[in-house]
Amino acid sequence: MPGTLYLGASAEICFWEVFWDDLATKPPAEHRIPHKKVMERSAWTATLPKPLSVVDILDPIGLQEMGAHGGTFRGPYSVCQDWAKALREHPEKPQGILYDSVRLAGGRCLALFAEYATDFPANFSDQTPLYTHAKLADLLEKHGFPALVRNDFIG
Repeated sequence: MPGTLYLGASAEICFWEVFWDDLATKPPAEHRIPHKKVMERSAWTATLPKPLSVVDILDPIGLQEMGAHGGTFRGPYSVCQDWAKALREHPEKPQGILYDSVRLAGGRCLALFAEYATDFPANFSDQTPLYTHAKLADLLEKHGFPALVRNDFIG
C-alpha cells in the first residue's frame, strides 16, 4: 500500500503523535525522550491545496452514512488500516482522512494518502528543529530534554 503523510493541527499534537510510545506507555519515572530522537526531528508548517476531498470521521452523521460508528477508528490499528484501504479504493477517491488525535484529546490530525501527492502537493515551510522549538520547550524539558542542553545547540 502507498504511504501516508500524517499532519497535526499544532506542534503539541505532533509532539504527542511522535513521542507517545516513549512517554505515556511507560511508568512516570521512565518518561524520557530519547536525545537522538529529538535531535533528528524538526517541525514544519504545511500548507495544503484547496479544496481537498477528505473523509471527515469527526462528523457523526458522515460516519453513520458510511456504516461506521464513533469507535471504529479508535479500535485496533488493523481495523483502521482496513478502513483506510477501503477509502483509498472508493470510487470518489478521497485524498485523506480528517480524524481526532488519540494521543492528545481534542487535537485534529489529517492523514493524506501519498498517491495523491502529485495532484495535491503540500507546501512545507518554517522548518524548526525540535530542540529550538519555543512552543515545545516546556514539554521537552518536562520529559528529560533540559533547556540547558537545548540552549547549547542554539547559536
